[in-house]
Amino acid sequence: MGKIQDCVEYVETTVKANITLSGSNAFPNEQQMTGLFGNFFEGEAEFQARSDGWGQSFHSAVAYILGPQSNMFEVYKQLEGKLETICVSLMNNPTLGGNCDTSGPCGYKKTIIELAGVKYAGYELYVNNIKIKR
Repeated sequence: MGKIQDCVEYVETTVKANITLSGSNAFPNEQQMTGLFGNFFEGEAEFQARSDGWGQSFHSAVAYILGPQSNMFEVYKQLEGKLETICVSLMNNPTLGGNCDTSGPCGYKKTIIELAGVKYAGYELYVNNIKIKR
């Protein structure tokens, strides 16, 4: 069984198969300020012990798919319909490429965040209840 980082990487691969990103760093650089970029990371986690030597953990994987807020119309136009396609693809593979026991709900919501003094608009994509055996 995989680790949560393997699941996050699977989500990243799925997003990149559907959306052309100028990068996927934690913070955008000057070239990314005009194009879409992604930030992929682990979200929340809960660990449960079951019996001696066995347990499970539940995680979430999160992705921000963003572009400059100053070009918000174009950002949302580029992403139109793509988040639904990504969620369907992720739900069709509940083991996230064999990296987890099962994953739970997948969804997205519009978001506006500020990084290094620049505002970005786009979507927050999430996959919750990723179950990993311990």
